[in-house]
Amino acid sequence: MTSIKKSVAVQIFVGTIQLLPQSARPSGIYKIPTKMPVKLEINGFEGDHQADLRVHGGPDKAVQLYPVKHYEALAERFPTLHEKLFPGAIGENISCPDLDEHDVHIGDIWRLGEGLLQISQPRSPCWKIDEKLDCQGVAAYIAETSITGWYFRVLKAGMVKEYDKLELLESVNECYRLSSLLQEMRRDDPEAMGVLQKWMEAPGLADNLRLKIEKRIIYLKDTHR
Repeated sequence: MTSIKKSVAVQIFVGTIQLLPQSARPSGIYKIPTKMPVKLEINGFEGDHQADLRVHGGPDKAVQLYPVKHYEALAERFPTLHEKLFPGAIGENISCPDLDEHDVHIGDIWRLGEGLLQISQPRSPCWKIDEKLDCQGVAAYIAETSITGWYFRVLKAGMVKEYDKLELLESVNECYRLSSLLQEMRRDDPEAMGVLQKWMEAPGLADNLRLKIEKRIIYLKDTHR
């Protein structure tokens, strides 16, 4: 690993569980800006909640970041949603205007206030985004265009206060760039198997993502026998 100095301004959001407007299913997708200071714990920010703990929350999905610039892409693709697309609108905990999937790697370690975060996996957008925004196809577009954002695990808990920045402490090998993983996971050629096998060695890779990569490799092997 190499040490790289880089810090970016962020906004933090937390939310309680609310009911979605059509299905009345409980969800933690509704977030509001939090007043500082706030405690960063192993399972995320104090006061932040997830409804379906089978697929949301937990140590490897403790904190979610979504790049601000992606809202512009979503507004261009779904112009009727323009007023609904703003930081925090699709359930992220951290909003940042200066990073996207091309800038970060699985395993990168960041400091936020007193806490330490490590990038563990990309977000997998789900149907709850569509229902909250009352528009079909948004989640699919996010996945197809790889504007997913990502999750952090919390390596060290601590307080985060106003004006604290997200500071990069350690960046891993370029081959583990998040945008590259999103691209490789969509490839359907036999050469992708070797590339994905290397991803299994990525430091900090979340266990559920490792399993997903394993399944993708098996699928490609069966397809290209």
